[in-house]
Amino acid sequence: MSLLGLLADVFHIVATHMVFTDLTMVFFGVPTPLERLREPLQQFVYETVLNGSPVTEASIDGAVDRLMRDIQPDIDAIGVSTLISSSRCYIFPLLGSSA
Repeated sequence: MSLLGLLADVFHIVATHMVFTDLTMVFFGVPTPLERLREPLQQFVYETVLNGSPVTEASIDGAVDRLMRDIQPDIDAIGVSTLISSSRCYIFPLLGSSA
């Protein structure tokens, strides 16, 4: 599973179980709407992240290792692009001032 796929799946769960009013309530510190997310997120973790395995320390460790291995290329790519973008902020003004 890619990082984008993981985020899209979680966003889909949030979008199908909450409305804008719920998000506003959460923003203002009312946690009640988040209760509706508990069951679908637990189901997602059990079915997708744990691949239906029983919840044990070993299955959680394996799932986290697998998930990190799967999304590491995306994290590396984001890190490199962020580094490049932040470098441009410092390099381009210097180049512009010397021209």
